[in-house]
Amino acid sequence: MEIVIRAFHLCRESRYADALEFLTGEFKKSPAMSMLHLLKAHVLGETHQFTLKRRELIEFKKIALGK
Repeated sequence: MEIVIRAFHLCRESRYADALEFLTGEFKKSPAMSMLHLLKAHVLGETHQFTLKRRELIEFKKIALGK
């Protein structure tokens, strides 16, 4: 939950690069956490990086639908 709150506040302050850096760091700690892919996809959408956003959503679906 803390990850979601921190990412939300960074995005709210338009600190998208910081949000991506934070989420990337969290992803290295626990790569199987599907929520991180969703959060990262949201941030990438806000920064108009739609190709990368689609990749993150595909990864989310692989993890989430596999369980």
